[in-house]
Amino acid sequence: SFYIGGGSNPVSVLSGFQPEVLESAFNVRQLIE
Repeated sequence: SFYIGGGSNPVSVLSGFQPEVLESAFNVRQLIE
């Protein structure tokens, strides 16, 4: 969950995850924001 807070470059961090994980993380970020 370290990437949810939005590091210096969250996109770069998320690029290491699988597509389905990336999508889930993106959805979670939208809920938080």
